[in-house]
Amino acid sequence: VNNFEQLVIDNENVDINNILDIFDINGFVDYWLIQEFARNNEGFTRSQYWYSLGESDNHKIHMGPVWDFNHSYAATIVDYKGWATQNFFAVPGVWGALFQMETFKSIIFSRWQELKETQFNIENINELVDRFTNQFLLYNSVDRDQKRWFDDRISDFDDHVNKFKKYILQRISWMDAHICDGYISCDDGNCG
Repeated sequence: VNNFEQLVIDNENVDINNILDIFDINGFVDYWLIQEFARNNEGFTRSQYWYSLGESDNHKIHMGPVWDFNHSYAATIVDYKGWATQNFFAVPGVWGALFQMETFKSIIFSRWQELKETQFNIENINELVDRFTNQFLLYNSVDRDQKRWFDDRISDFDDHVNKFKKYILQRISWMDAHICDGYISCDDGNCG
């Protein structure tokens, strides 16, 4: 892992093929997209898993599974603008270095175009939210959760769900405007 991180961080001096041979770039791209979609500031710090399948795939480093989303979807950072990798002090340098790699950005763009038609399609997401909302209400999950973890910001569950849907729409729109062919843009101009 340390060797991988150092190679990525020093990528200006390293053949990209040497880096691609030691990690699953597509898995890292998918991980980056879901964490950024959720704007999960913990997803790039302590709440990430890297693993290797050992000799069966030449000790290649893989990403996942995703978990720990209690700081996501406006739970702690309510603004839908900005990249999670740039808004938290403890993000390891490897994520910033990947973010600067042309190959990484190109795959992010291609994968984003694909996912906007499927998993990140707003109609599909709203359907999923509605389905889960109905299940929560059917099984009295909202009331039971409130009794256990009382959150005074949730006085009207329907209003909370509508705010969540609005946030998702705003986040997808912001990401769509900032994931471009050949570069990732930022509102502050500090991206590549």
